[in-house]
Amino acid sequence: MIDTGVYGVVRHPMYAGAILVMVGMSLWLESVAASLLTIVPMTILVVRIQFEEQFLRQELKGYDSYTQKIRYKLLPYLW
Repeated sequence: MIDTGVYGVVRHPMYAGAILVMVGMSLWLESVAASLLTIVPMTILVVRIQFEEQFLRQELKGYDSYTQKIRYKLLPYLW
């Protein structure tokens, strides 16, 4: 388990980046519909993170201590 760089801040930095891309693209397109529809893939990612965290806790030794060290899943200081 990596705990340096961006992985030292959040446990799922690639998902955080994907959310930034989705939100940024909808804002760049200046589309209200795209902005609202961004909620769908973001929700799917949040649900996926929940399942992934559960799987990692069961299958990966030391993941519980890793989650205590790196507290945030996706957004620093929030979640």
